[in-house]
Amino acid sequence: MDNSLIARTSEQFKNEASNLLSSLDALLGMLREGRWDEIGDIESQLLPALKAVGSPVKLTQATISRRELEQLIQKLERAIEECNIRKAQIAPLINALSVNQQKQS
Repeated sequence: MDNSLIARTSEQFKNEASNLLSSLDALLGMLREGRWDEIGDIESQLLPALKAVGSPVKLTQATISRRELEQLIQKLERAIEECNIRKAQIAPLINALSVNQQKQS
């Protein structure tokens, strides 16, 4: 067996994917509602789910359906897009604070 792959059953992988979908739903809800200050509250749930699903895997049985995988990818892409939009919105504020900080030093 290739040591770089982690053997998992289909059920384990489905649970991990389900946890990630749930975390992404929570994240997207926060983003839609502008509750950016609460994102840190789900970090302990979201990061392990991302890590579990994103790690190399050798599945021992059939995995999630194509539809479920496409849904997962769409939610990841939507979350990335929303975070990038927010990053672009706050970048001028961060730059202004940085310039102000340098002037005071």
